[in-house]
Amino acid sequence: MSSDARTGSREGDARGDAPANGDGDGVPARSCSFCGTATRSPLALQWYDRPDVDRPAGVPDHGGLDLCRDCADEVVELLSTWTALGAPPVNADAPIADGYRRVADACSFCDDPLDEGAAGVEWYGVARDADAAPEYANYALCEGCRTVTGRFLQHVRDDCQ
Repeated sequence: MSSDARTGSREGDARGDAPANGDGDGVPARSCSFCGTATRSPLALQWYDRPDVDRPAGVPDHGGLDLCRDCADEVVELLSTWTALGAPPVNADAPIADGYRRVADACSFCDDPLDEGAAGVEWYGVARDADAAPEYANYALCEGCRTVTGRFLQHVRDDCQ
């Protein structure tokens, strides 16, 4: 189950699972959002912003990215430089992005104050990647870094295709 990044409502996974593999382990394969490679242990990035703020290039409308290890290398390198936050509070009556502004005063990337165009980013890695990005983390981005990060993700997508 995932959440709708614009409204904060919980719905079925917008990215969709690929069919289960034929080896009987029952673990569904996911396709990398950048190169399409099937993977059973994707690294995932979920983007949350306000409904009145345009999502930057490089981030799909539903806000979720599943990344294979090859495509995730540069993303993990970037995230390892950001300041992680605690989990934001989620309120059914407000966008999830509002919760990120309640747990952070400054951008996780540049340390500038957060503004109305701030976005939240949720990361799901795996324990063996702990030397780079954490297994799970939350970040808040100011409007400028939100735009720059979107362009960065588009560049990584282009390189992975």
